[in-house]
Amino acid sequence: MTTINTIEDLIRLLDENPEWIEALRKRLLTRDLLELPAKFDRFVEETNARFDRVEASIGELRADVSGLQTDVSGLRAEGKGMRDDIRGLQADGKEMQEDIKGLRDDVGRLQDNVGELQADGKGMRDDIRSLRAEVGTLKGWRAWDFVREDPSDIAEEMGLTYVKSLRRSDLTRLVRFSDIFGIEPSDLQSFRLADLIMEATDQAGETCYIAVEISFTVDERDTDRAIRNSAFLTRFTGQPSYPAVSGIYRDNRIDALTESGEVFWYQLPREIMVME
Repeated sequence: MTTINTIEDLIRLLDENPEWIEALRKRLLTRDLLELPAKFDRFVEETNARFDRVEASIGELRADVSGLQTDVSGLRAEGKGMRDDIRGLQADGKEMQEDIKGLRDDVGRLQDNVGELQADGKGMRDDIRSLRAEVGTLKGWRAWDFVREDPSDIAEEMGLTYVKSLRRSDLTRLVRFSDIFGIEPSDLQSFRLADLIMEATDQAGETCYIAVEISFTVDERDTDRAIRNSAFLTRFTGQPSYPAVSGIYRDNRIDALTESGEVFWYQLPREIMVME
């Protein structure tokens, strides 16, 4: 039996029995360490393959660079031709600048003329607006005069009997002796200036009132006033009151009110606008 007392004894035995070295290596080393040589060999092979691919890419790049150099040479030649063209364009541009300066002078003169025309046009537009306002006022007065000549027609159309038209002084007294708490002063002033307030009687002979607003073209402003004035009359007199509007035309935005009967619509004949 062999006895091992020192490290020298172990080394001597390993030298005498080389097969023990491999067995000892397998026992002492991990699997990763044992496989390291083979892995290193594979790493070397892969690295060499990568270097081969890199060299091939470098060759391709060199070919591309050579082609680019050729293209650059061609571009330089074209650039020289372009510089010559640019010099020609610059010469033409100088002439164009002179032409543009002349055009700018012409445009400046035209702008001055346009400014004068715009000033004249503004004055004309202001005059036209004034004329339209005056014509609109005249049309409204013509419609107002026609209705007030014989307001009984409106009452008759509404199934009521005309009694009288209230004067502005009547409306002022009505406001003075009524409960006006919560009513805006501007609304009371508008009520006193109502186009037409009629006293009438219904089929039972009971007193009622009609608040009429008159315009050449009746719109929402007229219906709002008629409804408001009618409500004031009922509040101030304690009697029924009905809103009505009258004119030659009506804005289609009030169709729902007039067609439902919430506000009575009395259309005036167009012939009243013909001045004799």
